[in-house]
Amino acid sequence: MGIALLIASPALAQPDCPKGAEPLPPALAAWSATPDVLSKDAVLATGSPMRVALEPTKVRFAAPPQREPKPGSFGGVIRFDVQQAGTWRVALGAGGWIDVLTDGKAVASTAHGHGPACSGIRKIVDFTLRTGTHTLQISGAAADSIDVMVTRAP
Repeated sequence: MGIALLIASPALAQPDCPKGAEPLPPALAAWSATPDVLSKDAVLATGSPMRVALEPTKVRFAAPPQREPKPGSFGGVIRFDVQQAGTWRVALGAGGWIDVLTDGKAVASTAHGHGPACSGIRKIVDFTLRTGTHTLQISGAAADSIDVMVTRAP
């Protein structure tokens, strides 16, 4: 599986954005950094944007996605660690369905939204999580890579 070309900044993907666009909230401020590429089978670091390679939706999910992926879409399964219980936010740079699992069971989301205009954040979903390792499943994405950030919600 190849790695997609990296762009210098998420805002560059949106040429109609004015200079001085709405700033990111402090919890998502790191999103504006060039994302690192997450190596296969690595644990996603929280608080930093990462570019994640996805596979055609034939990928083996830890649990069936809560929304059936469309044919021809992409998905992936990523682990991440939570050091402090509370509300955690998953941000995606493109469209896709987000499921978070704890001990193999889906965690109900507590909020959904979009990032600020011109931020490069397409989708934000919040989850209440305990400390420990969790599984992030992305499905229904249109491309074979996606920018992801998991961070503690304010």
